[in-house]
Amino acid sequence: MALLLGAGCNSGNVILFADFRGPSAVAAFHGVGGSSTALVPWIAVASSRGDELRIISPVNDAPQRSANLAFPLSVPTLSRPVHLAAGTLHDGGPDVLVVASSGTLVQLIGTWYAPVNQIPLIAVAAEWDLAGIVDPGSEILGLTVAAVPTGTPLGDPPVAAAAVGKAWVIAALSSGFSGAGGKLVVLEVARGEGGAIALAAVPVVKPLGFDPAAITAAPDNLHLYCASNDPIPAGGGGTVLGVAEIDASSGLGSPWPVRGLDGRAPTTSVAAAIVGERSVATWWDYQAPALRVYASIAPSGCGPRERISCGIATFDPVRGGLASDPAPDIGFVPKQSYRAPMPINAVPLAFAIAMPPANPGAIAPGLVGGSQVCYSPVTPGSGLPTCPDAGVSGGGFAIFNGAGVPQQFMLIAAGSQWWSSAAGLVAAGDGSTYLLDLGRFGPLDFVSPLNDATTNTQVVKAIPVGPAGPIAGTPFLGFPDGTSALGLLNFKGDVDTDPGFMIRDITVWPGFTRTESWLASYQGLLPSLAQRRSVLGLGADGASLYLAIQESYSPPPVGVMPANSPWVPLAEVGSPEFAIHAADTYGQPADIAQFVLDTDPCIPTRPNWIPVGGGAPVYDPTRTPQAHEAPIASILGADPALYPVGALALAIPDNPVLAAEYTCLVTALRRQPGFVLTAFRTIQTNVADYVRGTWVRAGGYVLVGSNTGYAGRPQVDVRYNFAWNEEDLLSGEARIVARKARRFWYPAYYESCDGVGCYVGFPEMLDPMEPGPVVGFTLARYCQASITPPDCDPATSSPARDAGVSFSATSGFVPAARRPGNASVGTSSTTFDKSVISGLENKGRVFYTTFAGGALFDVPPGLDSGQAVTVR
Repeated sequence: MALLLGAGCNSGNVILFADFRGPSAVAAFHGVGGSSTALVPWIAVASSRGDELRIISPVNDAPQRSANLAFPLSVPTLSRPVHLAAGTLHDGGPDVLVVASSGTLVQLIGTWYAPVNQIPLIAVAAEWDLAGIVDPGSEILGLTVAAVPTGTPLGDPPVAAAAVGKAWVIAALSSGFSGAGGKLVVLEVARGEGGAIALAAVPVVKPLGFDPAAITAAPDNLHLYCASNDPIPAGGGGTVLGVAEIDASSGLGSPWPVRGLDGRAPTTSVAAAIVGERSVATWWDYQAPALRVYASIAPSGCGPRERISCGIATFDPVRGGLASDPAPDIGFVPKQSYRAPMPINAVPLAFAIAMPPANPGAIAPGLVGGSQVCYSPVTPGSGLPTCPDAGVSGGGFAIFNGAGVPQQFMLIAAGSQWWSSAAGLVAAGDGSTYLLDLGRFGPLDFVSPLNDATTNTQVVKAIPVGPAGPIAGTPFLGFPDGTSALGLLNFKGDVDTDPGFMIRDITVWPGFTRTESWLASYQGLLPSLAQRRSVLGLGADGASLYLAIQESYSPPPVGVMPANSPWVPLAEVGSPEFAIHAADTYGQPADIAQFVLDTDPCIPTRPNWIPVGGGAPVYDPTRTPQAHEAPIASILGADPALYPVGALALAIPDNPVLAAEYTCLVTALRRQPGFVLTAFRTIQTNVADYVRGTWVRAGGYVLVGSNTGYAGRPQVDVRYNFAWNEEDLLSGEARIVARKARRFWYPAYYESCDGVGCYVGFPEMLDPMEPGPVVGFTLARYCQASITPPDCDPATSSPARDAGVSFSATSGFVPAARRPGNASVGTSSTTFDKSVISGLENKGRVFYTTFAGGALFDVPPGLDSGQAVTVR
């Protein structure tokens, strides 16, 4: 073993594969190696299928060889290790390295010389079973190593000194069969004879009151933070969803208070750092470093229907919850009451934070192969080189952090290189790792959303559309006599119908506008309410109709069924998510129900509308109309026998022809008391047949996004902003719409200017961090003589049904992502400072991430993607 580890970084002339078998966790540590007592850096990788650790040298990312030089070194561990943690004892000696499975066993791995024969002890040195001090059925859910605080905390934020020669190994466990809540088990270890590490005190149990999902030690040496899917105790006897703060400052002999930090949702992973953040005023000046806690939000509790968007949330312990929104409080859209999570393109699985490296190297920062750490502004005695201008030069701009609080910065790279106070890396469910600029609140962006006309947040297409075009070189077809088309009102008050001009009439906003297609139309279909299986029944008054979106449990006879059949609900029509506007609540014009029955006792005569093929509405004057329609009078509450989740009460239409159809259907149902007419069949049986079902249309104008879905009800000749508002003060449909319009990222880098209109393409913007609408526009009517029938007056004529404006926008957001090939999903991530290794100063601090497919991925955040290394 001494010979093998004495080789250090020398992997020989033959390539040696690490042969990972289900890598599940990774940790960086310093231990002895070879015949010298000097510490050597190592990366330990736990393999859940191999029941082992692999040892990797960070010098060249090569695995250490075993006694058989053709195979990598394997350190046997307990069965299926999934947790791995390492930390210093603050005495300059070997680190503590511990491993655990999902049971109750914790193993100490030797990182020091064995006291007898003086060989490196990279093997299990001790094992502790926690089963006797926790509830039966408890399992380890997280593992960390923390400093033992001592003395009076100093500084801002306060940081406690770490006791020399000691550390806490802390296991976070589930509640077990008792359901009494999870616990922490604290194992105090200390340096012993010959540099050995051993248990120095009786294990201590600290109750939590909830089940932890992950645990991390804060750099203030005073606190621990746990992610959790459970409600966490908060002040006043209540609970919150988010992150738990555990105050460990009183030591092992006293209780550790638990405080819930409200994150508006459950969390799954957590990390903490003392980070300087850019100021609200400028992106190049940084505020004083402060303690920040970062947690990935559980997918079950985030998204446009929930209280917060998905991603990585930032917590400020001083505020007792989510950090504040760094946006300036200007503009016509309010800033959020909390900081938007940093978006990730897939489910976050592991998260790590890298701080600036320790050593600058011989080459100045900003040069090829230069230092990855710098200090700004110029501060005598800092011992680090001054940061370069970082792209802010000329035009009277201040130098990087010239007016900010002095601190260290590190190089991070996406499409270009920038300096920031801290970087994060998220391993996600799509097999990629995403780089985060924690000093600027979000992901690194490969492109510019503000300064490049080819990549800006922008509208890329806008056209007027008709009911079913195009035809004869135009986008219009099926405009009934006297109807108008729709275009966009420009800032001069004129109606634009030319696509080249229309794209300028739509407001988009960096950080709010996503890549998406939109349709603003008159009497357009409501999302998720097209071609739904349904039944038509007679109302309780015997003179009206109801429509319920439901189907039967068993295959029905064609056309008619008992009204009290066992029903399968398909849509709770009263839910605000469907945004159906009934006359009794919203007034006129009420939304419209259209339906095609399996067996129709009445002749439908609605002109110019046919549902065909896949169910999309089209106009076809050559085919026989098939759909009945009626306005929605009210939304009926649930009736267990007739419509278990509610139904639509239909009113008699104003149109006399449609009113006659309505009366005919009422009469037909009276002849069959206790029965309903079905609209179940959705497959065409021959060329002349049509799909059946129900469609719900807006009574007026509606905005629908291809990803957003329902986005509100514009009005003609009135500016419509699909924009966020304080959602906690709203309810129902208004809250749902506001949640869809939240900010999803903060632009990181841009040139500054003074005055409205100085950002090309954003005439209403004063500051790129300013809140704004997702989209904003003004619909306007017009008549086009070449295709619109006579008797059209743009001031008074109603638009044709489905007339509207279609447009597409791009977000300008391309997150910096790096991934190894064929490596499945990430499982764990840690950081290591390669600048402490002579000759690797230009690598800086790197991220190591394990992938379930059998890879260890080394990502240097300050270098381009070609510098990432995959170890297999």
